[in-house]
Formats: sequence, structure tokens, C-alpha cells
Amino acid sequence: MMKRHTVIILFFLVTRLLSAQDTLTVMYYNILGFPENDPGRESQMRVICSWVRPDILLVNEISSDAGALILLNQALNVYGAAGYQKAQFTNGPDSDNMLFYNGGRLGLSGQHVIETGLRYINEYLLYWKSTSLEEGGDTTFFYFYSAHLKAGTTNDDEQQRLAEVTLFRQRVDNLPGAMNIFFGGDLNLYSSSEPAYDMLVNQGVHPLHDPLPAGSWHNNSAFAPFHTQSTRTQSFGGGATGGLDDRFDFILFSEDVLNGTHEVSYIPGTEDAFGNDGAHLNKALTDPPLHPVLPDSVIQSLYVMSDHLPVICRLKVSSQGVVPSGDLVITEVMQNPASVNDAAGEWFEVYNPTGSVVNMKGWVIRDDGADDHQVNQDVMVLPDGFAVMGISNDPGLNGGYICDYQYQNFFLGNNDDEIVLLRPDGAESDRITYDGGTSWPDPTGASMVYTGPSNGDNNQPGLWVTADYREPTFFGSSGDRGSPGTNGAQQQLAPWGIWVDLKVILEGPYNSGSMQSGLSAFIPLSQPYQGAPWLYEGDEAVSQVPAGVVDWILVELRDAPDVTQAGNVSQVARQAAFVMDNGAVCSLNAADLPFFPGLTFNHLPFAVIWHRNHLPVMSQQPMNDMGGGVIQYDFSTGSGQVVGGTLGCSYLEAGTWGMSSGDGDASGLINNTDKNEVWSVQAGTGGYLSGDFNMDAQVNNGDKNEHWLPNAGKGSQVIP
Repeated sequence: MMKRHTVIILFFLVTRLLSAQDTLTVMYYNILGFPENDPGRESQMRVICSWVRPDILLVNEISSDAGALILLNQALNVYGAAGYQKAQFTNGPDSDNMLFYNGGRLGLSGQHVIETGLRYINEYLLYWKSTSLEEGGDTTFFYFYSAHLKAGTTNDDEQQRLAEVTLFRQRVDNLPGAMNIFFGGDLNLYSSSEPAYDMLVNQGVHPLHDPLPAGSWHNNSAFAPFHTQSTRTQSFGGGATGGLDDRFDFILFSEDVLNGTHEVSYIPGTEDAFGNDGAHLNKALTDPPLHPVLPDSVIQSLYVMSDHLPVICRLKVSSQGVVPSGDLVITEVMQNPASVNDAAGEWFEVYNPTGSVVNMKGWVIRDDGADDHQVNQDVMVLPDGFAVMGISNDPGLNGGYICDYQYQNFFLGNNDDEIVLLRPDGAESDRITYDGGTSWPDPTGASMVYTGPSNGDNNQPGLWVTADYREPTFFGSSGDRGSPGTNGAQQQLAPWGIWVDLKVILEGPYNSGSMQSGLSAFIPLSQPYQGAPWLYEGDEAVSQVPAGVVDWILVELRDAPDVTQAGNVSQVARQAAFVMDNGAVCSLNAADLPFFPGLTFNHLPFAVIWHRNHLPVMSQQPMNDMGGGVIQYDFSTGSGQVVGGTLGCSYLEAGTWGMSSGDGDASGLINNTDKNEVWSVQAGTGGYLSGDFNMDAQVNNGDKNEHWLPNAGKGSQVIP
């Protein structure tokens, strides 16, 4: 049985949390007078943001707060996302700026306006929601500045740009303790010799770093990959024309970000003019050649959305803060089981409504009498996660549930009793006092279930009911009723989400019924799909790779009414996961199903599986609704399960089909490039290598002759 409650009692997670890390994506974007100038472009912004997934988005040329709300609700908080927030709108004398941010990872501490002779420069102070906050620990702060400087090529224009950035320089250089400073937007600079550029990167207390090359950028083929204006060669919607020939949009940052001095560091090589492939100097973005990585839908959206391209970068954030002990909520109680004795079957459930992991080690469980127990091991309760505390951790004895922590010297009275939770500092986190039936439910053979919101008063008896169902977190279909360790059907605690039950076989390591990978010692601890063509920005990582793991894969879900419409634009979620030796796709503990929190669909989704040296596969049919928030698909049972049939997968043995091996450069084609530029270069070496098509940790003739050669000429059948 797959466990679906998010509690982990593992040392490796504790270690990871004590040195918390995160990766953030930043995007600056001039959005061309949105929404008044050419209304209706929020659909294009939705496509762009769904691909980039920015955690911090700063825009120029937004016309109103109403426009900001349109972007927030129709371009960012879509496809299951709900955590984006925005700053307060400041209506300046010309076009305005706005900040949007991922509220699950970041908070807005304050904002300020620098008034210049033309437009405001907006200052936003963000902080990272690190795990050290709740116990008085510090966190990481960022100063973000969004600017839209004076346009034009005259000396007067250059001097006005200098005057604007001088006001910024005066502001930031006089801020006590300023750190992690970012300055960007549409700066309208034509070359690095301009005085405004010099003021930014060479002057003041906090000179800024430009990670992209300096020079004379205008209409210069040497800088073609960095140009951001214009996406167009013909006029529409008020935008400029001329093709991509100017680098107007920038992200500059202070020296401490370059060096990681204050727990924030720029990830080298990640600053990019998003959508520019370097082959469109003086061309429209939609002119040939096609972009080698981004789908046509993203290129078209960039073309229509603005006459600028966004500029993006990625940051690593770290903190050595302590794991906090935040408040927990008691949400379910089994005080009188019927299928087993009380001495084996009593339990209660706690829920973590905070945004940080709570470690229950050192907490005290007691009543108002003599019962008293201190938790003596790590019990990590994840955000929006549950822990089940029980009198027995043996599912064969306790009625068939997973007990996350077994306590002693604590018993639940059948008639009336108290459950009190004390944090390690002695403060009371939560308590309930049930009365044995006068006001509270008094069931036998069923739990008492809290039905109120996570921020409600869970000591109000009217918010508790008797469990009506034996839910899947119990083993077996008969016995006591309840939903230990999950958001039960009668509860409204954790955000809704989807569990994905997938099976897929990789041809390379397959042998007689299972995959026999030799990569166990070489599989990386972090997901390997950050680069092209996947550009996946998730931070999935483990401290050690569990037994039975064959490799990382990337799971993608697409929401469309039929397979012909399930192209890239229908993508709603991606997640890195492990594929096990039996083909099961699992989350990072190699036991649970992958969970996509907050995800809902208009249609049952189609699934796409990506692997670093096998051709991707896409489900021919929508996934199956198994009930209880679980959707399922098995790619392995026949070629008809995969888009393209026999062109999209490989026959392995009777009743078993798999992903085709041999795509060493992950181009979606198995051709001579994979042999000549990947396999030949790596032949005779070992490790985690893309030319190792059979995944035995050695690149040799077997990879070429037994895997590349039979599949040469095949290509991806995934709908683009």
C-alpha cells in the first residue's frame, strides 16, 4: 500500500532541513502598456509564466492595479497554483511597475518609491520563508528594484538616464545593512560605455554586477543572443519594430549575490534573454529558424505579449537556521476502537497548517491527569502534512494503519479525556477536551473527526463528527472507520491535490521482467532535468538514493479534451520522480505515489514521461480516475498505450513495451549525432553518462550495437 500522508521520520531529511536550501527564479519583463495597450494578452502571459514559473516577477509598463489583478488571477494563479501575491500598486506620473511573488516561498516586508523626473523606480523588500523564522531565527532578505529608464539616443536622453540611476544610487547606498540588491527592468541602454551603466556597475557603496557581456550591444551580431527588443518587424498593438537588435532589459545584482556572502547566490549561466536563440538578429521572433528548445506556443506568446523579451535568472538561497517548532492542530482521535483492543488501536492525528516543517522531537503529549510522554525521536511533519501518533506502530496489531510515532504512558479515555500538546519550550500548542458524548461524538469502532478549518477552534465539540468511512490509509476494507494520516472525506484541512500512479519501463536496463540498472552508485542526489531540453526548475533532491531506484524521470501532466489538443500549451504540472526496478513511478522516498498539491483539471490529463537518454512517451488515452484523488496509467502493457504506437516505444517481450533507448543528446531523435557526438566521445568511460544506453554505468559497444543501432531513425511522438 502507498502511504499518502506526508510525514517522514528519517535522518536524511532532518539533515537537509537544518541546512535549508531553495532555488528561486527571477524574471523582469516590460509588458507593453498592459492591459490598455492591446487588451486580452493575459492568455499569452499565462503561457509564458507556466513555462518559466517565476518566483519573483517584476514588470514594467503596467497601466493599473486592475491590470495587475488580471495577471495575478489569470496568468499566475492558474493551473492549480494559488500562492502568488502582488505588491501594492503605485500610480506614478508615467507607466508603472509591479512585483508579483510566490507567497509560499517569499514574503513582502516593505516597499518604497524613488521618484525621478520621468517614472518611479520601485523598491521591494522581500524575505525568504526559511525554516528558522518561527523560533526567532533570522532569514534572508532581498532588495529588488524595478526601473524603466528614459528611452532615446541623444546626449540629453543619456543624461536623463544617468540622473535616474543616480537617485537610485543615493537611495541604496544610504540604506543601513542593504544586501542582496537586484536592479533591473527596461533600462534602454545602448552600450556599456553609457554613464548610467557606469554609475550602476562601477560606482557607489554597492556596485552591481552584470553577468552578461559588456560592449556596444545595438545591432551587433556579437551580442545577438542577449538582445531583448524588438520581438517584431511589423507594428501592432503599439509595440516597436525592427527585430531583435537591442539589449534594453537587464538584471544586475550586488557583489554579495555574486559571492553568496549573504545566503543568496546567482547560479552561473542562468541569466538569459528568454526566447532569444541568437538566430533572430533584425528578425521577428516568429521568423525562421524555429527555436531549438521552446515550443511554438511559447514563441508565439512572447511575440504577441510584448515588443520586449523577458530576462530571467536563477538564485540559490540557503540558511543554517534551526528547524522550527510551530503550532500543530489535533484533527482526528480514535479513542475506542472495536476491531482491536484499546491497548493496541488507540491513536490521534495532528496536522501542520504552517508553511514550515515542524519537528516534534522534544514535544510533550499529556492529559490533565497522570498521562505524560515526551517525544524522543525526530517526527517531521511537513507543511500541510499529518502525523499519526499511536499506542502501537505494528499494523498487524493496531487495526491496520501506519503509525508515525509510538508513544508510551499515554492513554485515551473512552468516556472523557484531554489531549494536550506542548512544544519543547513548554508552551501549549493545542488541546482538546472531549466529554464522552454529552456534546462530543462518542463512537465505538470509528474515529472522531475535526471538520473545521485549520485556523478554527478545534476544541468546539460542534466541529467534530463520527467518521463515516474506512479510508485508504487503513489496510484492508473492513474494520474501524477513520482517515489516519490524510485529509479525510469529512475534513477540509490540507489543500486538494492529485496522486499519480504510473508505470513505465526503460528499454536500456530491462532484462527478463525487471530493470537491472547498474547506476545505483552514480545516480545524482538532485534531479538532472534543469538543462535543455527540459528546463525544469524543481528542487527535488535526496540525501541518499533509496534502494530499487533505477533513475530519475520527469513526469508531465497535460490538461486537454483529447490527445490531438494535448500539446505543450496544455501542460499544467511537472515533477521529477524515481522509476523503480519494477516500473513503478514513486516520490522521493521510493514508496509513496508522486503528489501534485493544489492541482485540479478540466479534463482527465494525459501523461508524458521524459528520460535523459530515452525517447519520451505520451499516453494515447487520458489517465484513469481511480477515485480518492488517484489517477493512473500504465505505459508498459502495449504499444497502443503510447502516442505513435510502435513508432513511440519499443517491444521488450510478450506483454511488455518500454521507452526507446539511444537518444544520448535528448534531442527527441535517435540518429548519428547520438552515436558520433555522445557515444563515441564517452566510449570506454563509466559513470552517470548519457551515452550509457543500457545504464550499466559503462559506455561500450553494447550500448551502440544493442540499443542505439536497433532504434536509429526513431523520434519522439510526443505532441509538441
